[in-house]
Amino acid sequence: MTLERAAATCLTITAGDDHIDGLHLDTVAQAEDAVRSSPGVVAEVDLQAEPCWLLVCDGCGEEAEDQERGLHFESLEDALTWAREVVCWTMDGRRLWCGACRAEAPAPGERIPVIEGQMSLL
Repeated sequence: MTLERAAATCLTITAGDDHIDGLHLDTVAQAEDAVRSSPGVVAEVDLQAEPCWLLVCDGCGEEAEDQERGLHFESLEDALTWAREVVCWTMDGRRLWCGACRAEAPAPGERIPVIEGQMSLL
């Protein structure tokens, strides 16, 4: 998965409902819809100080999702930990592959072309 910064800062929901607490959303409309989905729950919507980190599969190009929602990470370390430990995606030091694209990953020791501007994960 390619690690990218979101194009703009995200909105974060803090609420007493596990369904929406901690969500990172791209627009005010998405945040309002999420809060409306939990009637009776008091929620606070805050603008993040910096854009979140996103994971995009180098094989299929899909953004990582959790329960049909895009995943946003507050730090690069959080994103890598999630990819490595939670869903066991394949990493080669420069690229990451989701479970469906794992077969496309290079064999251990295979040289990978460097893409200008791409950071190393090691």
